[in-house]
Parts: sequence; C-alpha cells; structure tokens
Amino acid sequence: MTELPEREKCMLPTRYGYRNVPGKGSSGAGGIVAVGFGIFWIITASSITGFGGSGPFAFMPQFGLLFIVVGAGTSAVRFAKAAEHEKALQRYHRRRADSEYRTEHSDTSA
Repeated sequence: MTELPEREKCMLPTRYGYRNVPGKGSSGAGGIVAVGFGIFWIITASSITGFGGSGPFAFMPQFGLLFIVVGAGTSAVRFAKAAEHEKALQRYHRRRADSEYRTEHSDTSA
C-alpha cells in the first residue's frame, strides 16, 4: 500500500469514500452548534424532570453533557486537521516555488 501525500493525510473521509478538506470556520461553527444544543438539551430536560428530581427520566439531562463533550471534541479534532492541512499546503507551495525557481535559473550552458 502506498503512503498518502502529506496534504491528503489531513483530509477527512466521507462515508462514500471521498476525501474532504476540513475548514476552520465550519469546524468552529459545528462545535458552537453542538455545545449550544447540549446546553439547550440540559435546560429543557432538567425542566421536564424537575431539576434533579428522581424518576425514570432523571438521567436525561446528562445526555446534554455527552453532546457537549462529543461535539467539542469532534470540533477540536477537525479544527486541528484544518490547521495541519493549511500548513501542509503552504509547505507544498513553498517547495513548488523553490523548484520552479531552480528550474528557471539553472545553468544549462555547461
């Protein structure tokens, strides 16, 4: 099996086998939405269950914490991958520019 190029290691696979470039903005927005939904879930579920009351649904507000942790964690990983991809792309452009410069300015008269 061949190794993926540096930039492709940072891409995220989809369920259909395609690879997407992660974005910092969408990663941050996804994290904000997940945390917001988790907070909304906690408040709503707590008001339904009586803010710490007992009963068969007393555990429901705790799912909000799960949403917050999973959403923030996923967002952080995607944000790190986006930053890693940007750095790899900059290194690629730098290497390519250096290569083109050397090709244009090489001494071919010898």
